[in-house]
Amino acid sequence: FPRADAWAGATLPAVLKSHGVETRCICEAPEQLGKLLDDFSTAVTLDAADAVREGLPNAEQLVDEAIRQLRTLKDSPRWLLWLHARGLPPSPDESEQQPAVSETMTALDEGLGRLLAAVKELESDEELLFVVTAARGDLPPYPAVIQQDARPLAEPRVHTPLLARLSSADRGRRRSFVQTVDLAPTLLDWFQRPPESMRCEGRSWLPALGAGSEDPRAYVCYGDTRGAAIRTADFCLVADDLEAAAQETSGPHGVRLFVKPDDFWEVDDAAAQFPEQAIEL
Repeated sequence: FPRADAWAGATLPAVLKSHGVETRCICEAPEQLGKLLDDFSTAVTLDAADAVREGLPNAEQLVDEAIRQLRTLKDSPRWLLWLHARGLPPSPDESEQQPAVSETMTALDEGLGRLLAAVKELESDEELLFVVTAARGDLPPYPAVIQQDARPLAEPRVHTPLLARLSSADRGRRRSFVQTVDLAPTLLDWFQRPPESMRCEGRSWLPALGAGSEDPRAYVCYGDTRGAAIRTADFCLVADDLEAAAQETSGPHGVRLFVKPDDFWEVDDAAAQFPEQAIEL
């Protein structure tokens, strides 16, 4: 959700709190959220040094506090419990990073299992929405072809993890196009607040969790200062120089086209085989 010091107007926790939603945040890195912590009804900040002294692995302190908060929230009619993990700092030395990644992923998996068990205890009383997401992709280890050219728009880097579970619906894995900016509209929708309640982009993907519903969008666009990409159900087109590529009408020049979802690692450029689709995208 938007940072309080970067957007004008009310933030998501402030909007929900003003409409009677009990909003609580458990945060491992208060410096990452800044003033936004003040907009929650209750904010609990965890000291990483305490976890180290107590011998707690990554995520265990966060999950322990979350379970305690869940037990106190079960009698509240409407509530939002937001867990903000610090995340794994990048390491220039891959040999040093891999053991840390493996340890963190194992601890996170165990922690989510305990947290889901605690959430299930509440599901008999009310319908719950459970969401796990991240600020970025990054799926180590990368194949050598991705490591060598360091493509910033490669799918493993830009594909943001998103797990959403609605207690009344179980549809399994979906191939829906959702983005980080959809999270705030989704939560506004969940708490039955109009999207104009706050300044935000994106659209609610809550309907996509129901049976027989349409996906939120047919494609997604993303990019950085160096290039841009567009992803559909069948293709992903990456333009390293978007302005130059847009001026080409005779053929797919200055772009790479990958067949999806087969070519996850984006190794085989198929622009020559599908020139019409490349030009259209």
